Amino acid sequence: MIKIFAITLILGIGALITWLILLALADSNPKMKRFDPDTRFGRPGRQVVGGLVAFGMAGMSASFSPRDLSTGLSIVLAIAAGLIGGWWAGRRQPAP
Repeated sequence: MIKIFAITLILGIGALITWLILLALADSNPKMKRFDPDTRFGRPGRQVVGGLVAFGMAGMSASFSPRDLSTGLSIVLAIAAGLIGGWWAGRRQPAP
């Protein structure tokens, strides 16, 4: 299960970095507005990226906790964190 959490975390962080780079390019150059992730993917895109990062991070944290948590509990905690992370990321409003 640790491999799934690690892959999800790597994908989430990669998507977050890509999102930030594309956002910076779209804000700095008017010709790059078509690459603006806030207009292309909007709130659902932010929620997916936030959920991926939160799920991977919580899963890795639960898997390596000093208290020997079961795999099922690690999965439940990771899913809960992913849902909360996605909801939280969706609350952000893009700049006008």
